[in-house]
Amino acid sequence: MVIGEPLVAAMAEPAAAFVVTRALKLVQTHASALVRTPPAELAVLVSAWLQAHNPSWTPQGIPPAKLADAKGRLQRGLPRQTDPDLGTIALEVAGTLAPHLMTLGASTIAWADRVALLSVGDPTAALDGVAWSLGMSEGAPKDPERRSAWVLQTAEVRDLLVFAVSDAFAEARVRAGVSG
Repeated sequence: MVIGEPLVAAMAEPAAAFVVTRALKLVQTHASALVRTPPAELAVLVSAWLQAHNPSWTPQGIPPAKLADAKGRLQRGLPRQTDPDLGTIALEVAGTLAPHLMTLGASTIAWADRVALLSVGDPTAALDGVAWSLGMSEGAPKDPERRSAWVLQTAEVRDLLVFAVSDAFAEARVRAGVSG
């Protein structure tokens, strides 16, 4: 993980804790590539990986040429010997995941955002952290009108705010022993 100078300078701020926690959870779960890969490319990549482990599965909506290219590149890096159950597992994953491939990256970052929000407990810090990650060096807009427009335009922020006021968030904080 690379931390830039602006984040190091802001490390005392709760928004920095949010950003670092989110990044560490993504690294810990080996999910960083899921949030950095554009959705259309991610769908092709995951489909190719699943098909490499179960060649009988054909994904819907993935151009065959792109799939073949990605599968060829992936197979060079896969181990020659794999667990015999991997094909069955890949088929099960494909059945569950295939309808959600285009939203996999967004779902992954939403999960990481929620984990980081639970960690810092401060929705304002979380909004600033998301804003920083979107290239807004000043954090989330402070002006109510600009902030409302930003929330409406940014799905990641909307999801995080809906979670922040949910019973699930309150219950998770209680279960983690950080309610209050």
